[in-house]
This record gives sequence, structure tokens and C-alpha cells, in this order.
Amino acid sequence: MKTNALLRIGAHGLLLIFAVRYGSLAYKFQLPPYSLLKAGFTILQTEEDPTTQEQFNETAKEYTETDVETHISIRQPADILERGDALLRFLWGKSELPTQLPSAVELDFHDTHLEEIPSLQRIDKIVI
Repeated sequence: MKTNALLRIGAHGLLLIFAVRYGSLAYKFQLPPYSLLKAGFTILQTEEDPTTQEQFNETAKEYTETDVETHISIRQPADILERGDALLRFLWGKSELPTQLPSAVELDFHDTHLEEIPSLQRIDKIVI
């Protein structure tokens, strides 16, 4: 048992030494992935527009002016079970998950109610 642990530690040590050595050689001789890392470093080191930087330092009003407590309606463990049952009834029409597999999957389904969501790439409709 101790032998296996020592072998694993030794293998990890050798791998670490190899990685550090390759990293220094990749930097010195510009071996792959030097160009990828250099491009990433350059992007990170460029001066940012001060207005953009300010946007990252400011907290949006939605986070500071919203009373979160008024939106939380789960107060005790029983509320979680109640909400779970309500969600199952809403999605599946009964308070348990379906036991059968989907009979059809309609790819790229169009729903006019969801067209306004800018981050929605596509809808896949699952028929059970």
C-alpha cells in the first residue's frame, strides 16, 4: 500500500518537474503553446477604457435597491416540498415525474412567446 502511494507521489513529482521544465523551454524557444499564451497575456495587459473599468467597479442598482427578502417565499422545509409539487404539476400535469421516455424530440421548435429572449439560441420540444 505504501509502495503504491510512493509511486504515485513520485509520478506526480516527475510530471510536475517535466511541466515546469517544458514551460521554461516553451518560453525561451517559443514552443507551443507560447503564441496562444502570449496573445492571452497581451489581451490582459492592454489598458482598458476607463469608462469600462468604472462599469466593473460599480454595483448595478438592481442589486442594491432590491429588497431580496420580499422575493423569498420559502421559509421552512415544507415550503420546498410544496413548491416542488407545484412545479411538477405545472410541467407534467401531475405531482410526479413521468416514467416513460420521450416519444418525440422536435429540434428548433418555434414558440412566439419566447422570441423576445435575446440569449435564447433555440428551443427543443420534448413530447412525452
